[in-house]
Amino acid sequence: MNNFSLRQVTYMETSNLSLVKTLTFLIAFCMFSFPLAVISAPEDPPRAAPVSDRIHLELTPIGSKYNSYQIYPSISLASQYDDNILSNNGSSQSSLVWITSPQFFAISNWSRHQLGLGIQADIGRYNDFPSENYEDWEVSLEGTYELDSETRILNAGSVSRGHLERSNPNDANGLEPTKQLISRFSAEYQQTRGQFNFSLSTSVAHIDFDDVPAIRAGIPLTINQDDRDRSNYKTSLRVGYRPYIDQEYYIQTNREIRSYENQQDIINLDRTSTGYQVTAGFKTNFNGIYFGDIYAGYKWQDYRDTFTDIKTPILGIELYWNPTLLTTIGLSTKNSTKEALNPAFSGYISTETKLSISHELYQEILLKFSVNQVKDSYQSSGRDKREDSTTEFLLSANYRLDRQTHSSLEYYLGKRNSDDNTAAIDSKSEFQKSIIKLQIQKFF
Repeated sequence: MNNFSLRQVTYMETSNLSLVKTLTFLIAFCMFSFPLAVISAPEDPPRAAPVSDRIHLELTPIGSKYNSYQIYPSISLASQYDDNILSNNGSSQSSLVWITSPQFFAISNWSRHQLGLGIQADIGRYNDFPSENYEDWEVSLEGTYELDSETRILNAGSVSRGHLERSNPNDANGLEPTKQLISRFSAEYQQTRGQFNFSLSTSVAHIDFDDVPAIRAGIPLTINQDDRDRSNYKTSLRVGYRPYIDQEYYIQTNREIRSYENQQDIINLDRTSTGYQVTAGFKTNFNGIYFGDIYAGYKWQDYRDTFTDIKTPILGIELYWNPTLLTTIGLSTKNSTKEALNPAFSGYISTETKLSISHELYQEILLKFSVNQVKDSYQSSGRDKREDSTTEFLLSANYRLDRQTHSSLEYYLGKRNSDDNTAAIDSKSEFQKSIIKLQIQKFF
C-alpha cells in the first residue's frame, strides 16, 4: 500500500529520530501512555544498506511545512492485468484492474521527541468482475518520547480495513473477497548501556472478519466468519551485546496468545492457543559489503482444545552482499506458525526462502528481480494431510523522474502445487497466475 516510506521522511528531517511506522493505531495516545516495548539494538552504520534502500535526496520528495510538521501528500494510479483473479486451478478468469492509492503522511520536526501520522488507501476496480472490487484503507499514528540519549519510549497503533488475496489459503472462497478490520496497538521501551541493549515490548491486535456471501451446491448462503474473530496478545524480551559497532549478539523470547471469541462452527472447538519462542542470533556488517542477521531457536504453539500442538525449530537468515556500489544480492529464509481456516488442521508451519537481486542502472532507475519459495506444512493428528509449495517470480523496474514523480513496472508469476487430501473442504489448493502492473505516483 505504501510506496513512499516514512523512513525517507525521517532521514531528510533528522537522522537521529525514530522511523515512523505506517502500521499503527489511530486512537493510540502515543505520547502519553507508558509502555513496555520492542527494541532493536542501535542501527547498523548507514553504509550497510541494500541498493534498493539507498536514499538520493535529489530524487526524494521534500513535502511542505505546516507549523512544526512536515507533510507529504501523494496519489498513485496503477493499471494491473491479472490472468487468474480468483486463483483457481484449471479454468481461470482474467481482468484489468484499476487501482487508486491516495496517501498522506505528516511528521513532526521537533528537536526532541517525534509524532507521525499516516493515512493511506487502495481502491481497486475490476473491469469485468465488480464483485472483486475493494476499498482498503489504513490510519496510523506513532510517537517517540526520548527520556535521554540512551533511553526512549515508543507507542504505535493503527486501524485498517483490508481484504485477503484470492491466493491466500485462508480466503473463504465466497462470491467476494474475505474482508477484515484490524486494530493494532504496540508499546516499546528501549535502553542502551554501553555495549549492552535491552528491550521489553507488548502489543495487541484485534481481527474482525466480515461474513461472506457464497454459493454451495447451487444454494445461496452466507458464510459466518464470527468464529475467525480473534485478538492476538504478544510480549517480547530482548537482550543484545555489541562488542563492536558492526557486530551484535542477542537473545530473544516471545509469548503470544491467540484468543478466539467463538468456537469454530463446523467442529464446535475453540482455536485459542498460547505460543512461545526462544531465539539467539548474530548481526554483522563487514564494511558494508557483507551484512545481515542470522538467528535460530525453537517455537511451540499449545492449543486449548484437541487441536494438534505445533512444535518446530526456528531459523532466520537475512544476508546481503554488495559486490559493487550499484548491485545488491540478498538471501533470506524464515519460518513461522500460522492459523488455518480448514477445520481439519490446527495451523501450519510456513517456511519462506527468497533470493533477490537489485541493480541501480542509473540513479533514477532501479531494477529488481526476486524468486521466492514458500512451503506450508499443515498440522493434523489424524489422516488429513496438506503440503503446499508456492514459487513466485517478480521482476520490476522503478523510474524516478524527479522528486515529485515516481513510476514502476512489475511482472509477477506465481504457482502453487499441493498434496492435499482435504480438497473437498478447502478448494484453494493449486493455481498458477501472472500479473503485469504499471504504476505512477505523484507527490505534492
